[in-house]
Amino acid sequence: MKRMLLFLTLAATMMACTKDDDQDAEIASLTEQLNQLKTDLAGLTAQLSTLNSSNSALEAEVDALTATVTALQASNATLTTDTTTMGATIAALSDQITALAIEIAALKGVPYAAPTAPSAAADMVMSIFSDSYTNVAGTEFNPNWGQSTVVTTEDYDGNDVLKYATLNYQGTQFAAALDVSTYSVLHVDYFTSDATALDFFLISSGPVEVAKALPVTSKGQWNSIDIPLSSFSPVVLSDLIQFKVVGNGTVYFDNIYFKKAAVAANPLAGTWKITPEAGSLAVGPSKGSGEWWSIDAAGVTTRACYYDDQYVFGTDGSFSNVMGTQTWVEGWQGGGDACGTPVAPHNGATATYVYDAAAGTVTITGAGAYIGLAKAYNGGELAAGTAVPSSITYEVTVVDASNLTVHVGIGGGAYWNYKLTKE
Repeated sequence: MKRMLLFLTLAATMMACTKDDDQDAEIASLTEQLNQLKTDLAGLTAQLSTLNSSNSALEAEVDALTATVTALQASNATLTTDTTTMGATIAALSDQITALAIEIAALKGVPYAAPTAPSAAADMVMSIFSDSYTNVAGTEFNPNWGQSTVVTTEDYDGNDVLKYATLNYQGTQFAAALDVSTYSVLHVDYFTSDATALDFFLISSGPVEVAKALPVTSKGQWNSIDIPLSSFSPVVLSDLIQFKVVGNGTVYFDNIYFKKAAVAANPLAGTWKITPEAGSLAVGPSKGSGEWWSIDAAGVTTRACYYDDQYVFGTDGSFSNVMGTQTWVEGWQGGGDACGTPVAPHNGATATYVYDAAAGTVTITGAGAYIGLAKAYNGGELAAGTAVPSSITYEVTVVDASNLTVHVGIGGGAYWNYKLTKE
């Protein structure tokens, strides 16, 4: 029994010693880790100190650059102000120089510059003398008619101007007779400081000549005038052979040309089709009515061969029906009210048209030419064997640039009515 007690006591003592050894080892390990952390912390503190020093240097550099930019901006603002002031000064000096040059030119009695370039379209002009257009070839601007006028060509910044000095009379001879019967006015730009009389003549064969006086009250500046050609009657405008100028002093001329009257835009010019929608074909007891019949959506689909037919209005007054190989052929034409081969004379006629905007009408001239339906004409509807009219006049309303309504009276107040859309 004593031995057992002694053994247990010894075992307990040994266990206690082992436990103390483990704790010492753990404490030693933790102490080592703590020391390592202190070392790492010291290193990080040193790095942070270095970074703070670098950051201070960078901040100082940024401040220096900011100051430089501010100084440059201030300098630029000053330069901008100086440049603006200098530009204004230069512009003012330029204006003064121009004014002085104009004054000198006025004192000399000569133009300072060429007249303003004309704006008329080239296809509306027959030019005799102008740098803005192609002139009629072969014109003699100084034929020997025994005149005392001295004719020269002066250059103004690349623009030629005719000069008549010591004017008494001066002719211009065309290489061949000119036909200006389709033109409406004679345009002339002229300048004089001293002329007291200035007449401009048109001359046709015979000779037949008529003069128009050019006003000379506005001296020392370019004057522009459009003289109606009708005022030169009885000069034959289709056989114009010469110009003549009669007057005194010194006169400059430029931009001498014939000009056509402006032509109003033709809203019909282009290619049209019947609008593919319900109601685009209709007939009734009054204009615009569809009381008797109006095509529905199903009918539009059935007549697809008709709705691709084209009505072509040329800018030159030509008109044509373009149908392709199929269109809608009605019973009176020998068809079956179905798609089929177009039947003469309504099989793609080429004709002419005249559009009267004021009256709101268009007249198609040419047997077999039509708008809408071939059978509808002024006062009736065609039947088998009926003579085809040589022309048809339709009433037209321009809805907008792409849409028209067209009506044709067939007698008794009744109308066929069509809607067309431009391609």
